[in-house]
Amino acid sequence: GYIYLLVSNSVEPEMEMKVGTGLCTQDIGVRLQPGVGVAGTVWQTGQPLVVEDYDQWSHRIAALRRGVYRSIVAAPLTSGIKVIGVIGLVHSRESDQIFGKAEIELAMRFAQLASVAIDNARSYTESQQYAAESAALYRASAQLLKPGEDLAGVAQQIVESVTREFAFTNCRLLIIDETGSKLKRIAHAGQFKVTGVEALPLDGPGLIATAVRNGEMV
Repeated sequence: GYIYLLVSNSVEPEMEMKVGTGLCTQDIGVRLQPGVGVAGTVWQTGQPLVVEDYDQWSHRIAALRRGVYRSIVAAPLTSGIKVIGVIGLVHSRESDQIFGKAEIELAMRFAQLASVAIDNARSYTESQQYAAESAALYRASAQLLKPGEDLAGVAQQIVESVTREFAFTNCRLLIIDETGSKLKRIAHAGQFKVTGVEALPLDGPGLIATAVRNGEMV
């Protein structure tokens, strides 16, 4: 059998086979789009699907091996009303078995249980990440609340806290100078050695100047 899950960082909507057992082991990592193959069709329709003879099925994925799969049943994994994955069960080519109504109902019940498990795992991961980020922010804030520092000292604490707590490679802090036309660097921390210009024109090119002019993150 197999499990496809949505690829979160893909430019186009895609699912990837994350788990494959038995016949499907060699296909781990295969990606597909909505409407492509059994899993893509289930993703697109949100409904279970049974294919009695995969090699003869008109919508089979051409790149997959022939002579391997006989019958397949697949059901959607959902989070709320959104399809987040597909779970499938497979009979080999040597088998005469096909999936009937009872197997479809079993696959749907199993898909419901798997959906809840995946949702719980994602919620736990997100809560752990939120807790870690909150703790990092608290530690960074505690460093910045130390009294007696001048502007340069506070700026240096900020960039050092950011690189340390959030594992960034490099951090610079720039402020608008007295003329209101340039950004000057007042602190730097990280692995990269900073050379070159100490000031950037506000009306010039680049991400930093653009972000300041627009007042938005770039």
